[in-house]
Amino acid sequence: MGLTANLGESFSLDGQYKEMDAAFQALGANSLDRSSKQGEMGATLTLFDHLPLSYRWNREESETISDGETDVPSWEEGRVIRESESYQLRVLFPSWPEVTLSRKNEVADYLTQGKKKSWDIYDASLSYRLPFRHSLLPTSIRGSYQVGEVQTLDLRLVKEDIEKWKISLPFKPLENFNLNSTYSETRAKERREGEGPSPKSRGKELLLDSSATFFHLSPRMSFRGGYKESNFRGLSPERRDISTYSEISLSMPLRIGSFFPGLKILETLSFYPRYEQKKETWYENTTASLGYCSKIGLKDPQIPDGEIRKALDKKHFSLKESWRPLSFLELSSEYGYIEEERIYRAVPYFIRMKRWPVVKATLDLNKASFPLARFTQRISTSSLVMVSYAEKVTTKQDISSKTTREPSLVWRTRLKRPQDLGLTLTCRFTENEEHYFIQPRKTKDAVSHYQLKLDHYAFPLWAKKIPLLGRWIDPEKKAHVSTSLSLDERKKYLASGLVGENNTKWKLNADTEYTLSQAVKLRLGVETGYFQDRVRIGEDYFSLGASLR
Repeated sequence: MGLTANLGESFSLDGQYKEMDAAFQALGANSLDRSSKQGEMGATLTLFDHLPLSYRWNREESETISDGETDVPSWEEGRVIRESESYQLRVLFPSWPEVTLSRKNEVADYLTQGKKKSWDIYDASLSYRLPFRHSLLPTSIRGSYQVGEVQTLDLRLVKEDIEKWKISLPFKPLENFNLNSTYSETRAKERREGEGPSPKSRGKELLLDSSATFFHLSPRMSFRGGYKESNFRGLSPERRDISTYSEISLSMPLRIGSFFPGLKILETLSFYPRYEQKKETWYENTTASLGYCSKIGLKDPQIPDGEIRKALDKKHFSLKESWRPLSFLELSSEYGYIEEERIYRAVPYFIRMKRWPVVKATLDLNKASFPLARFTQRISTSSLVMVSYAEKVTTKQDISSKTTREPSLVWRTRLKRPQDLGLTLTCRFTENEEHYFIQPRKTKDAVSHYQLKLDHYAFPLWAKKIPLLGRWIDPEKKAHVSTSLSLDERKKYLASGLVGENNTKWKLNADTEYTLSQAVKLRLGVETGYFQDRVRIGEDYFSLGASLR
């Protein structure tokens, strides 16, 4: 339930209230076994055109019924009350920097867990576009500063002082070259009851993103790097954990038609190469100091003491292709290769992954001229056939090699008679085969999926006869009726060659959706299914469900 009101041009008010019972469960979704009540209110006051002031309040009360048996995080179990309020003032004078000042206060009371946490955050941001342009100066300046306090009450009171600031400077030194840079720092100090302040964490991060255009090419490069210090030792705070990270990506789309404008068959041929590299290191119990380049990820850290907990070096190259050689045929393919070397607790791992071949063909039968296409043109207004095949090989050095194959076929058409009737046929097969090196053995599993789906748009004249609901039905609006029948088969073979799993699942689903208004949508669904297990006797079952939303 919601309400919005405008009192003149200078004041607006909105609010809403939502309540959900713990027994509510959407069809096909997991139950949260969680009841909730939520109220929200907001107001905006604009006494002066360039100084809008806004206020927002929110309160939510929730209770999880089945502790430990839902997808709700453990700290959210039981009864929880959250309440927050925020204020924001914007300064929007023409030709002045745009300034935003805000404050947010939030309290979370975990009543069942006996914990309480609060946030009190102040934030100031500035944005200004320079009225002139120079190749050595940024085109604009954007910055923000945040300071606040976080309190956690769990047996004893712990206060955390946080401080963050960030600045972004976009440059345009040339007409066909852009460079966006962002630098940020974070600091946090901790104050425990009866103790003085001590450092908790601090870090820095640099983001760079550049793009250019020349000779029919559009290369792009992005970089992200930084470091974080945490877990400061109380008696010797110079000892702490240090983690560094860096990510770089390069891409350059190639549109072949731009290089050969005279060849029409190559006009739509495009290649998309991309290279990515990611590095991470995490050292424990070290007193080493990092240079500036190491702090922002431009240089590998040199740490003589401490213990390495984690190290990662991941490289990824991909090449994608798309081409429409004929008006009714579209082809696409992809090659991907990943090389990953990681160390965790002094144990090294080396993983290689190759995706090839990955191919897909899309055939528009309503634009083709062969006999089958001419037949579909008589009975349908549109008809697409999509065929694909993907293969992936994952090799873990000295451990195993896994091959995955995925062929699929999808036919989607919209018939002329009956009008507004769509039909979709899907066939998908997935096979996994894994070989182990240490103790030579092989496992294999296969999953098949077949589905026939009908979509129909019709005027819901029958709904006019339903009391109270009939007056909401617009005879000019169509309802979407969807019906599907699917079959899923799964087989799993053990290393001994015996069948460890062999089951079949049939599912029939009917769904009707109708838009009553811009804010209200009615949906009715019915689903029935049958599960058959050919390995475990007595595990077969029927299921039936319905939903109204």
